[in-house]
Amino acid sequence: MVCPDGSVRWLLERGGATRSANGEPLRMLGIVQDITERKQAAKSLTESEELFREFAENTEEVFWVRDLRSNSMIYVSPAYEKIWGRSCASLLANPLDFLDAVHPDDLNSVREGILHQQRGEYFNRDYRIIRTDGQIRRVHVQAFPIRNSAGVVYRIGGLARDITRQQEMEADRIRHERAQVQTLVREVHHRIKNHLQGVVGLLDEHAGRFPAVASLLMMAIMQIRSIALAHGLQGQGADAGLHLCEIVPAVAQSVTTSLNTSAAIETRIDMDWSLRIADADTVPLALVFNELLVNCLKHRPPDSGNRPVRLHLHERHGIGRLVLTCPGARLPKSFDFEQGVGLGTGLELVKSLLPREGVTLAFRNDTDGVYCEMTLQAPVVLRGTRVPGNTP
Repeated sequence: MVCPDGSVRWLLERGGATRSANGEPLRMLGIVQDITERKQAAKSLTESEELFREFAENTEEVFWVRDLRSNSMIYVSPAYEKIWGRSCASLLANPLDFLDAVHPDDLNSVREGILHQQRGEYFNRDYRIIRTDGQIRRVHVQAFPIRNSAGVVYRIGGLARDITRQQEMEADRIRHERAQVQTLVREVHHRIKNHLQGVVGLLDEHAGRFPAVASLLMMAIMQIRSIALAHGLQGQGADAGLHLCEIVPAVAQSVTTSLNTSAAIETRIDMDWSLRIADADTVPLALVFNELLVNCLKHRPPDSGNRPVRLHLHERHGIGRLVLTCPGARLPKSFDFEQGVGLGTGLELVKSLLPREGVTLAFRNDTDGVYCEMTLQAPVVLRGTRVPGNTP
């Protein structure tokens, strides 16, 4: 009906006639109802449904709605077939059909999430799926409860999207940034090593010019060489931290070269798996190794003959052990490393440099001389990769 003001209204008219005893019509009765708002609501609903369907069928995300009372899938968008590689019909027939594609390692977590959904809780997590063509995809799924007018959860709605490419790009970015950082760190270690070598050269020159302090300068030179050695090895490595079986022999070689006693240390390494020293502890431990070796060489008694200091490095169950044996030497009765009694300058430095956790150091008199054992474990050392050539 067109109203006087030009607006259009929708009317629903129902009517009929009353009749006499012989069937003749007596009067007409009718009811006219304005249903404009109902029509407009129906039109809006139709338009909304069409808009929703157009959106759902053209988006790359999966949209789905499941009814809890009938345990049936009401709707799933076509993107499900693209991401899961399974038909929408299979999911409509069985709302848990998607579980068959979930990666076995993620299945329990997803099943647990479904139980939370049914209790009206939100679901928001990533998991892997295996498509029928064998491809592994990672999806991000969000599910939310839909409540009726009484506030009871009667449906579950959800969105799922393929984040495989996004995660691959993020992993590439992280690898690239890590490579940049490692390159920068190696360059810094290389520069520190070069500067320290310059300091060593200067001290060596002074030791030649001032014989009275040459022995003291030589001790400083060996310490700085050990630090430079640690930085030099870190500058060559691809990751943080050095292997024990790499740094210990290198320090031993540096000490024997500095003291011109190439045959004074007998080195044995038995390591099935390499142990890496934590980056922060590399330089302090290099100095500790240096001081222990120098002390052994300095305190070998003259009557020990040509017997070398024995260095044995081995590993078991993730714990590294460095054993030094100084033949013929004896510890004085008053010596107590734990209490800091009778240590001397070198061992005082060792005690101050030892990490608070993960390292123990013990000394004792043995039948063959002084026996020193250091154990190294997490967090100072971590188990790493196999080192070729160092198997027992």
